[in-house]
Amino acid sequence: MSKRKEPAEKFLTIKPAQKFNIQNDGFIGCLYKPQDNSFEGKVIIMSGGSDGYFSLTCLIAEQFVKRGLTALALAYWNQPGIPDAFEKIPVEYVERAALWLKNHNYI
Repeated sequence: MSKRKEPAEKFLTIKPAQKFNIQNDGFIGCLYKPQDNSFEGKVIIMSGGSDGYFSLTCLIAEQFVKRGLTALALAYWNQPGIPDAFEKIPVEYVERAALWLKNHNYI
């Protein structure tokens, strides 16, 4: 759960195909898959910015899904189990998400 109220949460319309958590997967994220996958095996990784709101990252990921592209919304700060601030984000954290995608035939 985010430390702050997520402003875009009420606008999310697509249920993630899979959710990831730090304890089981080593990263926090939501994988969104389109009904009509126009780009099989391809994925775009969405990450938030300095605002720290994961719901905004998910909302942007939904826009790619609506256009036929799989998207991973990746939280890398301001969520339980990962840094509280937008600083000193370990590269290995993002690498774990990339390795999961690679191991599941995404490029």
